[in-house]
Parts: sequence; C-alpha cells; structure tokens
Amino acid sequence: MLYVLRRFWIQPGSFDEFERLSREEIWPPIEAAGARVQGLYRAAEPHPHPQVNEPCEMAVLITGYTDMAHWHATRALADTWRGEEAQRRKLAAGSTARRELTIHTEHTYMEAAHVPIGGPFRTWPDA
Repeated sequence: MLYVLRRFWIQPGSFDEFERLSREEIWPPIEAAGARVQGLYRAAEPHPHPQVNEPCEMAVLITGYTDMAHWHATRALADTWRGEEAQRRKLAAGSTARRELTIHTEHTYMEAAHVPIGGPFRTWPDA
C-alpha cells in the first residue's frame, strides 16, 4: 500500500474553496479509480518553506493507493488515466481550479510499515 502525504501552501482565506474543490471535483474521480482519501487537514500554522515567502494557509492531504503505478493511473493525464473520460475531465478541471489557489505543494510517498497488533510501534534499533 502506498500513502501520499501532500502539503499545500494555499492563499489566505481559500481553505473552504480548496476543500470544496477537493471533495466535489477531485476526490470522486480518483476514488472511482480505487484511491482512498484518508483525510484533509487544515494546519494550525503553516510549516515554513523556503519557496513560500508570503502569507498563506496550509492544507495536508493523505491518500492511499495500491502502489506507485496506481497513483500515476489516477492523475488527470490522458496518457495515464485508467477511468472514464468524463471523470478525467472533471478531475482535470477541479485540479486546475485548486492549483490556482495553491502557492506551493509537495508530496511525500510513504509505504505502510507492518507492525503487529499491540506493537512494538517503533522500528528503529535501541541506542
């Protein structure tokens, strides 16, 4: 399983529209393609970033995919999209509108660690 943690530095006051575009325009097509949105969070304080030198808000999104190929298949690109064309167009339009609110964005790709029920919950060696 692949999880993508995506941080968005967005224009001040735009979080509600950012969330609406995500929920109504972007998530339905990618969820129809098998992705699972785990959550969208509004950061209490934007994490500093050297490329963001203006006032902003921060949104953090976590989405699950089968693997990297599945992630690529949920992008709105005509050469990678694996779903219906109408869904791809909806996704592309929503992504474009959301991008207009975005100052900067970054992805972190994460694979789930396998931890037995009850722990241990840390996987680094003892010092």
